[in-house]
Amino acid sequence: MEALALSSCPKCRDAGVRVQPAGEFARAVLCECQQSCARCDGSGRVYEEKDGYQFLAACACQRVRQGASLYNAAHLPARCAEQAFSTLAPQFEEQRSASMMAEGMCAHFIPGQSRDGLLISGPVGTGKTHLLAAILRYLTLESRVACRYVEISFLYSEIRKGFGEGRSSLDIIAPLAEVPVLAIDELGKGKMSPFEQETVDELVSRRYNAGRPTFFASNYRLSEKAERPAFSSTRERVEESKLDLPLRERVGERVWSRLQQMCRMVELPPDARDYRKSFARP
Repeated sequence: MEALALSSCPKCRDAGVRVQPAGEFARAVLCECQQSCARCDGSGRVYEEKDGYQFLAACACQRVRQGASLYNAAHLPARCAEQAFSTLAPQFEEQRSASMMAEGMCAHFIPGQSRDGLLISGPVGTGKTHLLAAILRYLTLESRVACRYVEISFLYSEIRKGFGEGRSSLDIIAPLAEVPVLAIDELGKGKMSPFEQETVDELVSRRYNAGRPTFFASNYRLSEKAERPAFSSTRERVEESKLDLPLRERVGERVWSRLQQMCRMVELPPDARDYRKSFARP
């Protein structure tokens, strides 16, 4: 992790910020260790030297503030406040590989030059949203790249709400199409009505044409042929049957073709256990 804090701090682990739930969203707040900066005396600028010349540069404390602002603008859900690469405990090899791939992509991310995204598919409760949150946390707080998170069903709702307020779908899609990095969760969810298909097509196509990296998570399989896991109950069989379609059929050939060019793809095992069940109340 990039050392942004000016001194060792156990509260933020030298990150300069602490991320916590705040209403609907996760928010990054400045740690107490950043409230006053001895290096710049609160000016936000310091003199640095290179090749024998001195010049004014932004102090590290300003980069911390910028990262916090970018994280908050990403609109990650409150439940993602503690989700980072360091807090993901892989339960199986494919999950470990996906995490390592995502972290490597972040570490080598170059703003304005990186184009590759990631599409991770798998059963519910297998850490897909956790990975999206970890990616955006890294890129905002450490690389200071503007990012946004959106769950696809919420996007549909926001557009429908906008129609009643006199706004067009483009008014809502445009900021998501133009942000440098976008994470789209629950791709393929919904009835995939003509309206929903057009929304996905518009957003994905605009980002594809602009070469902007996009990260996706989906409960729908990437493979054409299903590998059916053994179900312990009729209820599980019924729930899984709702997802027993390849993502290609959910989003259509046009979007699927673009996804294949935009993203590295990872499919988690169909029998991977839902980790949330370990927290279920008796």
